[in-house]
Amino acid sequence: MRKEANWQTVPLPPSLGPFLAELRGGHALSQSRAAHLCGLDNSLWSRLEGGQRGATPWVVGRIAGGFNLDLPEADALRVAAGYWPEDAEALLGRTVARLLAEERGLATLYRLLTDDGIDASVKIGIRGAVAGLADAVVGLVRGAGAGRTPAPLPGTAPGGGSSPAAGGQPAIAPGIQR
Repeated sequence: MRKEANWQTVPLPPSLGPFLAELRGGHALSQSRAAHLCGLDNSLWSRLEGGQRGATPWVVGRIAGGFNLDLPEADALRVAAGYWPEDAEALLGRTVARLLAEERGLATLYRLLTDDGIDASVKIGIRGAVAGLADAVVGLVRGAGAGRTPAPLPGTAPGGGSSPAAGGQPAIAPGIQR
């Protein structure tokens, strides 16, 4: 059995352990038999299922192959392990379509980023602005979760209003007009 060198850096997605327990239980296998089926060490399987370690792509492939998972099942395993699915469109298509239909801002970003008529440098600016906004939102959520009052998001004034510096509306990205 192959030992992996860099497992400490693999993130621990909260759903991998329960996913593996359900997969194993659905086949009425012990942890030892499941590990053997996948060509993995018993202690590795136990740590994966117990949430004590994350799975590398190699381990995910061994599990998918050992259980002979079809593409949708293997993609569910990949997502549970914190990786992008092989067939993301099939797995995420409805969710993304619903988000684009319900969230006007996301639909606008999608149109801007997929528009061949928009200069690449502008798209880089949009991506940077989106990344900055995502970081700010994560900080906002974490701050609110700890019972603190978070700082306002960039381009907004305290209390949720738009800052006067932004002309009354938050900026989208350099070069983009509303």
